[in-house]
Amino acid sequence: ESYNFLGRSKVPANVNLYTQNLPASQLVQSSSGIKDNIPKDSQLYPLIKSISNNKGSINDRNDPVQAFSIYDKDTNTAYIAIRGSVNLINWLIDATITSTKFGDDENVRVHLGFKLQLEATLKTPIIDRKTGKPVIDDKTGKEITLQSWIDAIRNEHNPDFVVTGLSLGGATSMLLGATLLDQGVSPDNLKVITFGQPAVGLWGFVSKYQPQLQDSYMMVRNIGDPNKSFDSFYPSSIGDPIVV
Repeated sequence: ESYNFLGRSKVPANVNLYTQNLPASQLVQSSSGIKDNIPKDSQLYPLIKSISNNKGSINDRNDPVQAFSIYDKDTNTAYIAIRGSVNLINWLIDATITSTKFGDDENVRVHLGFKLQLEATLKTPIIDRKTGKPVIDDKTGKEITLQSWIDAIRNEHNPDFVVTGLSLGGATSMLLGATLLDQGVSPDNLKVITFGQPAVGLWGFVSKYQPQLQDSYMMVRNIGDPNKSFDSFYPSSIGDPIVV
């Protein structure tokens, strides 16, 4: 609650704020990917089991700020920043290492938890920080989500995009960058910059997106970054990280 309040009160008024938790159905799918592989004497096992059985108490909007976005008209650039893991549910998503298809090609596979996080983030609405309620589009009467904001910005301005994130947010940013390419954004109009990002895909993912992203993507890691442990499961990264 404190995180939500501080995020809403200190972010400049012209920055869009997105707040929403993963839908329960997606969290159930995430947790089921690791329930059968965790020791039953683990302290996490009862929680994971209860969630996968759809008995967990999950509110519709109980997660802190998911993302921020802003459009800079002077440079015709849309900026999107996605935050990292802050709670147990996010760490369960991180631990869902089952691979899943990304797009229409069965050979292009990514980390299931990160893909679910991307899908949830794109559906997350802009929040009115005064009322705490989703902002409604006057034309459509629907909530303005991150995806609908992206669509509107592209239709009106065809801007450059800069996408960035930390840890889980970095992995989500990487997949968002790939999604923007699939939606028709040119690699020349896209920059993806991530911090402490684990690898997100298998070789099919890299072979498809590396030619498009290799000049538009920067991954920064610290020495000893624990996220590199994911590389044993997902050894494929686009380019080499900048280690600081």
